[in-house]
Amino acid sequence: MSSASTAAIQAPPLAKVFHFDSPREVYTADACVISCFDARFDRALRKFFKRRGIQVYDHVKIPASVKPWAMPDGGADSDILLRALGTSLRLHHPGKVLLFGHTDCGGYPDTPNAVVVQDLVL
Repeated sequence: MSSASTAAIQAPPLAKVFHFDSPREVYTADACVISCFDARFDRALRKFFKRRGIQVYDHVKIPASVKPWAMPDGGADSDILLRALGTSLRLHHPGKVLLFGHTDCGGYPDTPNAVVVQDLVL
């Protein structure tokens, strides 16, 4: 390899940019939450959790949250959701699993609200 190509693949040294300490002990989650990654609902979800005493949770965010499980073939996102849920259950033993979707979701373009709601009913 030439020195020019070697220099191109060398990464700069790592720098600490996150100056906060996190607990090192393993936790038990109150819930594993699966929701759409649409940030418009973050505040409402946090309020919902607080009112129901859910303080510690594993949050899996994926576009159109429930759609991969509602579709007949599932697709790659279904595998991702199952792995994330399995990891949460194995490591943090959540007391419940909460699945959130919403109407007017870009992952369900031109889909009637009734179809989105039906996908949420498990």
